Amino acid sequence: MGNFIMVLQFANNGSLRDYLQSKQQEGVFKNSWSEIIQIAKEIIFGLKHLHEKEIIHENLHSKNILMNDGKPLIADFGTSNMAAYVDPQYFIHYGKEVERNERSDIYSLGVLLWELTSGTPPFSGLTNDYTIAIRISRGDREEMIPGTLQGYADIYKNCWSFEPENRPKLNDILSDLDRLSTEISVEFIINNRI
Repeated sequence: MGNFIMVLQFANNGSLRDYLQSKQQEGVFKNSWSEIIQIAKEIIFGLKHLHEKEIIHENLHSKNILMNDGKPLIADFGTSNMAAYVDPQYFIHYGKEVERNERSDIYSLGVLLWELTSGTPPFSGLTNDYTIAIRISRGDREEMIPGTLQGYADIYKNCWSFEPENRPKLNDILSDLDRLSTEISVEFIINNRI
């Protein structure tokens, strides 16, 4: 197999995690719903493109979504994981060969959609990946941030479904986000629990 070079665009806003942290002031996260939905849709478009090419990301989290001029770019393919974003099926069947697929990426996407409303990483109070893995395996998930649009919360909660076959398809998520974007009655989400 020959060598190959991958050329990536410079991301001038750092990672999605950095970008969300830049929206925090004095312990309060504030972001507009229009931007949250736009970033969510662009991540989904990128993931959809990968899945159409039969590529499973397997490592989707807020440190490997890079932001350039406020637009997300998916990067860092591989199998090193941040436990809070990993499909619980992987932990339940640990030690057995668990094939990750599109549904695994959709679980991770759900965690990212929640993070877009919180401004913080999931399970940020826990520093041990083992503890996070146990909690996810038990069915624990982050709580909805007060002020989150119910339709948006329904989307990420469906992505978090324990059973992979119950997770929505990317096209359905996009349709739900399009519908939701016409129904927004509040301009911002504010999380003061950081």
